[in-house]
Amino acid sequence: CTNKPLLELEGDPVRLDLTAGAWLTRLRGNVAFGPVSTTQVNLNNTYGLDAYEGAFQGDLSLRWKNWVLRFTGSEFSTDATQAATTAGAFGTTTFAIGNTLQSKFSFYSWGIDVQSWLWRPLSQQQFPWQPAVAGENLGGDLQFQAIVGGRGFGVNQQLTNAATGASSTYDNTFGTVIVGGGVDLTVDLRDRVSFLDRLEFVA
Repeated sequence: CTNKPLLELEGDPVRLDLTAGAWLTRLRGNVAFGPVSTTQVNLNNTYGLDAYEGAFQGDLSLRWKNWVLRFTGSEFSTDATQAATTAGAFGTTTFAIGNTLQSKFSFYSWGIDVQSWLWRPLSQQQFPWQPAVAGENLGGDLQFQAIVGGRGFGVNQQLTNAATGASSTYDNTFGTVIVGGGVDLTVDLRDRVSFLDRLEFVA
């Protein structure tokens, strides 16, 4: 949803954009937790963590002139119970073929970044330092952007061997700095399709 401008700075409106979505997500891959010699185990075949689950994705943006301050976040979790198809270990918890394994996995991420478009080849205001053109109607827009920001990630996985009662948990967080660029293509549909405002493609 897009709200009306929150306020004005130097005569230019500050706009708030909120996008909330749901993804249908499935966990795939192999995992090993323990000593270096621990054998990787397939998350889907051995632990049964292969169900499609609903996952939240949110994006909150503050826009002023050519600047965008964006906050993002997402989360995903799944669990399963099944008999082990192979022998192995997760942390200090060992299991044999046929042992009932109770597994849980969760993941979240959050981020903040600042971006600015540097070049709009379809607009009369091609660069940010040029004056804005009032009432310009392009029918669409193409922007080349610079982005600086950061991301945080959290991963939690728990395994319980119901046959022995042993349980182990992996829990960790990670962070990264982002410096890069992007391309944003917008197609204005207000005069073409009555129920659509625009289409936007972002890379």
